[in-house]
Amino acid sequence: MKTQIVLLALIANSIVSCITKKDQSSNEPSGTYTREYSFEVVHPETGVKIGKRTIRDTFLIRSLDEGYEVSNSKWMKNDYDENGWRDMEHAEDRPFVTYPAKYDSKNNSLTASDGTSLRFEPNSELVLLGRGIVYKKVVK
Repeated sequence: MKTQIVLLALIANSIVSCITKKDQSSNEPSGTYTREYSFEVVHPETGVKIGKRTIRDTFLIRSLDEGYEVSNSKWMKNDYDENGWRDMEHAEDRPFVTYPAKYDSKNNSLTASDGTSLRFEPNSELVLLGRGIVYKKVVK
């Protein structure tokens, strides 16, 4: 009998914990945010358009015990070659280095010690970098 009561209490606690975390998650910035954009590529010597390049830029925001961890990845794909998606780790426009950030709920921003800041829009599930670079949350 005691075992059944303890088991029932554990199950009830687990259910309440899951419901509470689900409600909190809509107001916290944890998640994956991405943007994708394309532009024409011009041959540097001839000035002739050779095709289109697509960039996929993603932020992964992960909750830690104290604050958050923000990582960034960038991938590119050209429609004029057969290389497919390639990591931009060594490109001129490479991704940010992974960094810890503190969340300020007053202005909904994640700020690193070097001043790098992302603004979180909880109602629309967007993250903004600088002025006007918008990343949309990827819904699973």
